[in-house]
Amino acid sequence: MIIFPQLEFSCINPGCGIPPHLDRQDKIASVLIYLPTNAQNNHPLLGTKFWISKDSQSFCPENYSDDNYRFLDKSEEDYLGIATNPLMIPFTNSSVLMFASNFKSWHSINYPGDINLGPRVSSNINFYESATITERMAKCSSREEM
Repeated sequence: MIIFPQLEFSCINPGCGIPPHLDRQDKIASVLIYLPTNAQNNHPLLGTKFWISKDSQSFCPENYSDDNYRFLDKSEEDYLGIATNPLMIPFTNSSVLMFASNFKSWHSINYPGDINLGPRVSSNINFYESATITERMAKCSSREEM
């Protein structure tokens, strides 16, 4: 397996967010480095929420509405009916959050519009498995064995 990192900067404005979702199947893990302003530091509503399903059937990929494993017709409030209360990881200065991708929990961010403390910024390093390269290497190996 070949793993490659991808660096991204996330900038979420007040009134915006990322709905609860599972990560892509080829994503292995994410590392989030929070970069809050002084006013945002430790704000109780700006962190990342993690949701755990009450029903293991909810995790089956065929139950999702798009390729990013989101239920497009559900709001964050709707998840309270199918998931345990979310665990909020605080948006704290110099904090680093690392989590593995899996089909057993969702994560989300909701920046309420009535809290205008400027953009919520983080640096994210995502690690992906390169299935294409792995598959090519497997084909090469099988040809060498012939």
